[in-house]
Amino acid sequence: MKKNKEMKKIWKVLKTMGKIFGCFFGITFIVYWFNLDSKLVQKLFPIFNTYYDRLPRDRKL
Repeated sequence: MKKNKEMKKIWKVLKTMGKIFGCFFGITFIVYWFNLDSKLVQKLFPIFNTYYDRLPRDRKL
């Protein structure tokens, strides 16, 4: 009887981990398929570039 309860807990944990892994895989696959990481960087690049251009320089290139 005690083994049965332990097995149910183990299966519950494994199911939860499987769902989490499945969701994580699905999200990362969507990001990969639509190239969303590069699109985000492309949108943020001008913001970072203006910040970088305003930094004080101690020597010129």
